[in-house]
Amino acid sequence: MKAEDFFRLALERIFDIDKSTLDKYFKDFKRDFKTQPNVLNSLQADVIDRNGNVIDSYIINQDIEKLKYDILSSNPEYIKYLFESVDSWLNLFVHEIQLQLDFAKESFNEYLSLKYNIPLNSKKIFKEIHHFSIHVGIISRLVDKAKTPTNSMRSLVFSMIIDDTDIDLFSMRKLRNHLEHFEERLDAWHYLNGGKPILDLNIFCSTTKGIVINECLRVLDIENDNIYILGEKFELNYLANLVDQIDILFKNRR
Repeated sequence: MKAEDFFRLALERIFDIDKSTLDKYFKDFKRDFKTQPNVLNSLQADVIDRNGNVIDSYIINQDIEKLKYDILSSNPEYIKYLFESVDSWLNLFVHEIQLQLDFAKESFNEYLSLKYNIPLNSKKIFKEIHHFSIHVGIISRLVDKAKTPTNSMRSLVFSMIIDDTDIDLFSMRKLRNHLEHFEERLDAWHYLNGGKPILDLNIFCSTTKGIVINECLRVLDIENDNIYILGEKFELNYLANLVDQIDILFKNRR
């Protein structure tokens, strides 16, 4: 029996999940892991025991029936195993979120340090803004994924330890999305400003004259810590505050 067949059989027999729901689940699963061939290939691998021996289908069916009985009878050993498994999965997400929080804060602090250097190095400043936006976007995706209904048990446990209902996760990804799909911004700039000098990585303050924000590819209001991409404003301090809010939530998690 292949791994996918085993999972389908177990979900159908234990939780009474119908075929159409299972088909959709595995379709979504394969889409989510399309860049991970090792994961996709594992679905077509034989079900084996800890010694690497292929398990007979008859034994697998017996084990599924036992598992169903353990769940229905609330077997304490099974419940303990289940929560240890979910806890391990959740801790993996928490570890990565905390790591990205640290990276984001380091990048933002480096940006704040660079903005006071004389003379200003615009390339270094924008590089740190790019790094900051990437880490902020990853944090948003991880938090969103950890509580997604795709894995209801992980989602349930995550919501019990972290209350992120007031965190603006969408805004955390918006700047990252602009930079990740920058080829679209280049096409847009050329369409709007073709034939004009390329205005990019500009920095201005209240005394700067001659900067037309909408004509700049990327421009930074260094006094207010706002970056503009094709005229659209992104408040770096707002994003940094969201990072701090999530960091506090994780440090004070239940």
